[in-house]
Amino acid sequence: MSRDRYAPALALYHETSRQAFASVLAALPSVDARIVSVIERRGGATCAEIEEATDLKHQTVSAQVRHMVEAGLLVDSGTTRKNANGRGCIVWTLAPRYSGPMPGQPGYLSSLPVVGSIAKGPLTVLAERAQDTGRLF
Repeated sequence: MSRDRYAPALALYHETSRQAFASVLAALPSVDARIVSVIERRGGATCAEIEEATDLKHQTVSAQVRHMVEAGLLVDSGTTRKNANGRGCIVWTLAPRYSGPMPGQPGYLSSLPVVGSIAKGPLTVLAERAQDTGRLF
């Protein structure tokens, strides 16, 4: 996943937004490694449990879990645990057959899909729209 893949969408943003995106992109392997570490140590974890163990924000954890599910690194364990509000949350585990690079290893970022099968991030949607139509709206 490189900055070039998002160039059409990034061109529509202010420079501060482009800088923020670049800084997040560079941090993803470290964030993902922290998430995977919690899941490995606990034998599975909900997003809420990962947030508590890592002090990462919910938006960060849920987005990165989604990317790792789409990449085949994480899977739904088939069980749930209740969060602080009493709602059932998916317990995520490492995929038993994942064969790609792990977070922090060479090639990890490029192994992540740009367009998700279930959900697309806002930059992906903007990049597709700009590429297909030449305009944002």
